[in-house]
Amino acid sequence: MAVIAVVFDFDDTLVPDSTTALLESRGIDAQEFWSDLAPPLVDDGYDPPLAYLRLLLDRIGAGRPLGELSNEDLRQFGSGLDAAYFPGMPQMLDDCARS
Repeated sequence: MAVIAVVFDFDDTLVPDSTTALLESRGIDAQEFWSDLAPPLVDDGYDPPLAYLRLLLDRIGAGRPLGELSNEDLRQFGSGLDAAYFPGMPQMLDDCARS
């Protein structure tokens, strides 16, 4: 049986600060995103990860800062993070794939 998975590192366990890297790759001011946009949502009762995921979703689509953000866009972005993995991460993923 084939195993198919989609992984995005929203909690930064695979590479350091992949969300900021995604924002910056699309020309979004990450400092403003984290300091000015996310805190009001948290103050309104959002859990912090859900606040920034909402902000990301609000910025996806035609004419929005993240654009369409297709699977191919995410693959291309993720391929640029290969050198940023925390030590041991690629080997652990290979081990998981073999089991």
